[in-house]
Amino acid sequence: MIINPVITYGIAKGIDFSPSTIEQEVAQNVRMIVTTVRGTVPLFRDFGIDASLIDAPSAMAKAKLTADIIRQVKLFEPRALITKISYRNTAIGQLQPVITLTVKGGS
Repeated sequence: MIINPVITYGIAKGIDFSPSTIEQEVAQNVRMIVTTVRGTVPLFRDFGIDASLIDAPSAMAKAKLTADIIRQVKLFEPRALITKISYRNTAIGQLQPVITLTVKGGS
């Protein structure tokens, strides 16, 4: 289960409808991709993370989730470059991805 991903780019948890920088906009978009379950957005069914990873063994879930996050971010937010994905075990059976990213062409 994915619990509130941590994106290390100084982004607030709420939605900002007018981000002041490109970096904040990209980080917010990555957060939206990672917190959306694939198949739940009408007319945009390929957006988000695969929910079949829920209840998978932890090692397998980490590997598949990492690949899925990278694939989805490349597809839906090409300005983001993920440099590292690690995981926190917040509780038994819960994974919290910690995503470090940079913005292509950004500062």
